[in-house]
Amino acid sequence: MNNSNGTPVNAIVTARFDPATGVLPLPNNLLLSGSRDLTLNPPVANPNNFGDPFVALSALDGWGLITPWSASFTAAIAPSSIRAGDNVRMFEVTRSNAGAVTGVVRELVGNVEFVAVLSSVDPTNRTLVIVPTVALKELTTYMAVLTNTITDTAGNDITPDTTYFIAQRTSPLIDAAGNSTDPLLPTSSAQALEPLRQLTNAQEAAAASAGVSRASIALSWAATTQGATIPLRALRSVAQPSQATIAQTPLNISVAGLPPIADIYIGVIGLPYYLQAPTGSSTAEQAVILSTFWKANPGAYVPPFNALGLDPTSTNVTFANPIPAATGTENVPLLITVPNANSGRSKPEAGWPVVIFGHGITRNRCDALAISATMASQGYVVVAMDHPLHGAVPDNPADACAPFYIENTPFAPIARERTFDVDLVNNATGAPGPDGLRDASGTHQINLASILTSRDNTRQAEADLSILTLTIPTMDLDGNGSPDLDGSRIA
Repeated sequence: MNNSNGTPVNAIVTARFDPATGVLPLPNNLLLSGSRDLTLNPPVANPNNFGDPFVALSALDGWGLITPWSASFTAAIAPSSIRAGDNVRMFEVTRSNAGAVTGVVRELVGNVEFVAVLSSVDPTNRTLVIVPTVALKELTTYMAVLTNTITDTAGNDITPDTTYFIAQRTSPLIDAAGNSTDPLLPTSSAQALEPLRQLTNAQEAAAASAGVSRASIALSWAATTQGATIPLRALRSVAQPSQATIAQTPLNISVAGLPPIADIYIGVIGLPYYLQAPTGSSTAEQAVILSTFWKANPGAYVPPFNALGLDPTSTNVTFANPIPAATGTENVPLLITVPNANSGRSKPEAGWPVVIFGHGITRNRCDALAISATMASQGYVVVAMDHPLHGAVPDNPADACAPFYIENTPFAPIARERTFDVDLVNNATGAPGPDGLRDASGTHQINLASILTSRDNTRQAEADLSILTLTIPTMDLDGNGSPDLDGSRIA
């Protein structure tokens, strides 16, 4: 027996594929099997361990838009044999409601829209990764196809794994009565593999329509991307302006060592909160910020998904149930700088144009002061608010925002810092447990112990910006009852 290049085969190397034992190329739509709410359904050891990536996957309605795809092999692969667009192909495809690929929309361009290389984290060189270099479309199915000119380091072509080889058969594995059509394949195995055979044949037929020889295919698989922006777009569609209360301080930006060309205002804005906020000061009550994430109302599916008989108890936020349930309203601090007479600028008739400032992780709203002089010189107001779990920390003498700590302002009775003043870690060492000091801004933003919480801290920030943007045109800075900002000029 010879390889595709004519050299003798001296070993068998297979593209590993055995769904029964959890050996799958990823991402993979086979992990939608058994889902009752259109989310992924991977096997997990402990469904309450939200630090387990597979538990987090269980709440997603598809795969990531930039997630690397991967396949593993039984021997080390020769890097030079991997050729994106040749023996590693990627297609955008259509699929049926049952999940079968029904056709090719287009082929992705190798080394332009994706690259194919050996995994840098597998020292055995037995894992191939397909890395999108352009984000995939959301709620779209893609198919990967590997052909047999990929070789191991000895020059042997890759071959299909046993399960995949059986699934490549073009004739049914069972007859009309449900009995195996292969005397070497038990009926129970044939019945289990027949749905997989149908899916595999659909994939290979689609690949063949795009010019791939079916005889050359060693592995194919399909995955559908998640509705990454659907919940945020759904929230934006129902968002309304909030109430913002603003007051001028006696300070100008010279307190930050800048020319005194803008005055500093503070305020608060009411925002719907979809995470859980602490209801008390005990460690247990504060720790709620570490473990909760967005949840929808149970079974609140939107059409047409509400007619599919999906799980009525599911609270996963998905394209089918896209709006998270608010747990309350948080009055969030604002910091605003407004050009004054020293700037040489005057308020336009339509109001001041606005720059919304968003700070980085572990920073806070007062970083907006860094751009305030430049913006004031151009006639712009700067509006800044903290991301969730960020804010002023008066325990830190180096925090430039400490003078604006909301509890030391007239807004103290109605607002609190977005850090919630929690004390859950030792600030010096990072070790769990209180140290008597408020945790630094952003300490808990990235939360690997609860991956969904980490995701939703960011989604909450994005939802907050939508409300802020809608509220800016209503903001009254001078208390005369009329708005002072131009809602048509927000950057």
